[in-house]
Amino acid sequence: MTQPIDVKVTFIAPAGIAGVLRLRHAGGKSKAALLSMERDGSLDGPTGSAPLTAADMRQLVDGLMDAIHAIEREGRLSS
Repeated sequence: MTQPIDVKVTFIAPAGIAGVLRLRHAGGKSKAALLSMERDGSLDGPTGSAPLTAADMRQLVDGLMDAIHAIEREGRLSS
């Protein structure tokens, strides 16, 4: 049996609203994790959520890495 996974990334939206991006997997044999976005400290539950398979998570990470590389490249070129 695998351990549950609960990853939280806090952020501040441009409008000044604090939030949390959260990826949860219950462990066991579940084939999907739940990605959700929540207002920080809100008891109303997530403002949006989506189940992600391992392939979905790889695609998300690939997109994030592309964005990171583009931002770093722009920073190097503008210095």
